[in-house]
Amino acid sequence: MYKVRKISEYEDFLGLKEQWNLLVQKTESKSIFLIHEWADSWWQSFQEGCKLYILLVEFTDELVGIAPLVQNLREHSISFLGSPNADYGGVIGPDKSLICKEVTGFLLDNSTDWDKISLDEIPERISESNLLYSAFKNKGMRVVKVPTGNCFAFQFNEQNEARKSFRFKQKSKLQNLLNNLKKQGELTLTELSGDQITNNSLELLFEQHMERWKNTPTPSKFLNKNDKGFYVSLTRNLADQKRVKLYLLKIDDELVSLKFVFILNDTVYMYTPSYNIAYSKYSPGKLINRMLVEKLIRDGYSRLDFGKGDESYKKSFTNESGMNYSIKVFKSYPRYLYARTYQALKQSALGKHLIILKKKLMK
Repeated sequence: MYKVRKISEYEDFLGLKEQWNLLVQKTESKSIFLIHEWADSWWQSFQEGCKLYILLVEFTDELVGIAPLVQNLREHSISFLGSPNADYGGVIGPDKSLICKEVTGFLLDNSTDWDKISLDEIPERISESNLLYSAFKNKGMRVVKVPTGNCFAFQFNEQNEARKSFRFKQKSKLQNLLNNLKKQGELTLTELSGDQITNNSLELLFEQHMERWKNTPTPSKFLNKNDKGFYVSLTRNLADQKRVKLYLLKIDDELVSLKFVFILNDTVYMYTPSYNIAYSKYSPGKLINRMLVEKLIRDGYSRLDFGKGDESYKKSFTNESGMNYSIKVFKSYPRYLYARTYQALKQSALGKHLIILKKKLMK
C-alpha cells in the first residue's frame, strides 16, 4: 500500500539526506539540482515567506519517491524547492509514473493548501512533464503545460582513447581572438575546488558579474544578498565532495573571466559565467568556454550542461538542445483560462513575432 507523507519541518528534512541522495542516483533525470545539498542551500537562502512542503511516497515504510516542493505562503502556491534558481526540476525516484500519480492525488486531496501549482523547468528528454500533465488532468484538475525555454549541452560520444587528443572544433575567428589575447601576456586557466574556493574568490565572481551587467536591462543577481549567500552556502555544502569548482582565466595577474560550475557523476553543469568588460573585444566568455570544453573532456567528463537560456554563445559550444516545460495547475477557472489563452497566443505567428521583437529590444 502506497502512502504520501508531508514533511514541513527543517529538522525532518535534514534527516532525509542519505535516503534522498540515494534516490537521486536511481532517478532517470538525476541532476545536481535535485541533490539534498542543493535543496538545503536554497532553503537557507530563500526561505522567507515559504514553508517546506516535501512529499514522501512510501511503500510499507520504504521511501520510494520524493516530490521536493515548497509552499509560498504569500502567493498561496506550490512549486519545486529550488525554483527559479535550478536549471532542471522534477520528482525524485525510479518509478516516475507511480510518484506522479501519488503526488498529484495528495495535492488534489489537500487543495486548501494552494491556489496555484507551478512545477517548472522539467526537461523534455524525460517523460515526466507528460506524466504530471496527464496525472493532473485525469483527476479533473485545471492544468496547462507550458514550454519555458531551451537548454543546451555538449555530449562526448567518442571512445575514451579520443579524450587525450580531444580538440574542440571552433571557428577561425575565435582562434584569432585567442591568439590576440595571448599577445597581451601569459594566459593561464586556474582551477579551484572544494576548500580552495574561499569567500574572497567568490567575491571576485560577484564583483565581476555585477560590473558586467551594470547599466543593462538585466542587472546582476548578485546585487541581492540572498543570491550571494546561496553561492556561499552551496560552496560550503558541496566542498567536501568536490562537486563545485571555480575556474579563473588570467592574463599575467589580471583576471579576465570566471566560470562557476557543479559536478555530478560524469556531468559538469556550466552554471555561472562572468568576465572583465575591459577585455570585451576578445570575447573572454567564449574563450573560457572553449578552453574548459577541451579541459573537462580530457579530464574524463562526458557531458557539459550549459543549462537553460537561449544565449547565442551556447550554440557554439554544444551539440544537443532540448526544451524545458512547466506544469501549471489553477484552482481558479479565470486564471486557468487566461493561462491557456496566453499560451495559445505565444504559439501563434503573431505571438512568436512579438517575442522576437522583445528579445531585440532587450539587447
